[in-house]
Amino acid sequence: MFDLDGNLLLTKSKKDFSRSEISRVISEHGVPVIIASDMFPTSKSIEKIASTFSAKLVMPRKSLSRKDKNQIISSERWIEFKKMCENRHERDALAAAILAFGSIESLMKRVNKKLKKHNLDQTLYGQIKANVLLSGENITRIIRQFTESE
Repeated sequence: MFDLDGNLLLTKSKKDFSRSEISRVISEHGVPVIIASDMFPTSKSIEKIASTFSAKLVMPRKSLSRKDKNQIISSERWIEFKKMCENRHERDALAAAILAFGSIESLMKRVNKKLKKHNLDQTLYGQIKANVLLSGENITRIIRQFTESE
């Protein structure tokens, strides 16, 4: 699990991890904006988790091979995160999360750059980023909505 700046928050897997347990663990770290999968099509269980949180579901165009996943998580940028994974399931989830983050990283950098120009309470940054991601609206317009409501 990553935050919207690409910081690793959690890697966890468990035998017989129920959907309700997964949702509870996710909720302990906040409200997810994106749920990622390494498979295409993704499982109904993942779809339901994304739906539970009204999160955007991100999956590859085709299922990732073991080789693809290892290549993704072994890049120099992510190698420290790979070391935190205790098993194949966590490494698979990490690969999916890295790909999902890669799909939003440039947008998040643009949002961060615009946020720095405004004198906003930093506790609003996450909400603003989530709104930009989920609404697809213009960054400046979203920021304006938050500044006008203060």
